[in-house]
Amino acid sequence: MPALTKVLGLDVGSYSVKALELTASKGKIAITGVGYADVPSNGDAAAAVREAVASCGSHARRVVTAVSGRSVIVRDVPMPDMPIDELRTALQFEADKYIPFETADVTMDCQKLDTPAAGRADREIKVRLVAVKRSVLDDHLRILNEAGIRPSIVDYDSFALGNGFELQQILKGIEPDREAVALVDIGQSKTSINIIRGDKSLFTREVYVAGQDLTNAVGQRLGLDGAELETVKKNPGDHLNDLTEAVSTTVDDLGNEMSLSLDYFENQFDDRVGAIYVCGGASLLPGVVDKFASLFDRETLSWDPSEAFPVGASRVSDSHLTELGPRLSIALGLAARIYEG
Repeated sequence: MPALTKVLGLDVGSYSVKALELTASKGKIAITGVGYADVPSNGDAAAAVREAVASCGSHARRVVTAVSGRSVIVRDVPMPDMPIDELRTALQFEADKYIPFETADVTMDCQKLDTPAAGRADREIKVRLVAVKRSVLDDHLRILNEAGIRPSIVDYDSFALGNGFELQQILKGIEPDREAVALVDIGQSKTSINIIRGDKSLFTREVYVAGQDLTNAVGQRLGLDGAELETVKKNPGDHLNDLTEAVSTTVDDLGNEMSLSLDYFENQFDDRVGAIYVCGGASLLPGVVDKFASLFDRETLSWDPSEAFPVGASRVSDSHLTELGPRLSIALGLAARIYEG
């Protein structure tokens, strides 16, 4: 790792933008910038990016961002072992077997997941294919360009969850877990799931039951909307019981989707998910994590991705970091690319 490196993770969502800077110096990694901005009602995401980056105070030259949604496809496919450049070319001719879009309309990349098994003459390996509609990628890059940002890497946000968790475990001095764990990020418009074991992502999925559904349920129950509703969500006071009951049904729906993912993974991999880590802004609503925990026969924890990361700049306050912590999972995971050197 270089003597001094800075990486800015930039999570551009439908409703908000989160920015987090990590700095590596003398073998240590610290959070040196945090920024947050809501996307304005006129949908000007570029303005929100500028605000988040400005409040972060980052001057990192290396920026990592991510795309997500239904236009991103992840498949693990069998391929003959060959150099990575040849593999990318070969997949151009094989991709139509695995993705539901015209290959001319997508941008693709791949990564080798293993090495050829000893004794196998065909030297077959498993390859992770990631494809995104070019129009979605172009739109994302347009927003960043309007904000004056040129990313070094465009990732997939579910993968960022795993990268952030892995780096956090390293900083805690915890050996890579031998059992699978599920990372669940409940955002505003979608919930991202990444089941990992050690440093390997084994299964990803996006579920379109998320924070906005929880907000709608609370608003209907209490007869509130707008700023008043947001205030009650943060400080429910006398409305606590009503709020908890309001989110219960939506969390049940999300739990059903999660159960499908766990069942599929455990049957496919003949493995058990030992623990579930829940994060994301919507996970801060009272009753969400407790209700989620009651649905599964395994340890379920509220996860603050920023925990264990030291603060390395005076502009980052501990209170602000604590307040934003669970919302920073994707941004921190993107910045965790710093560990790659």
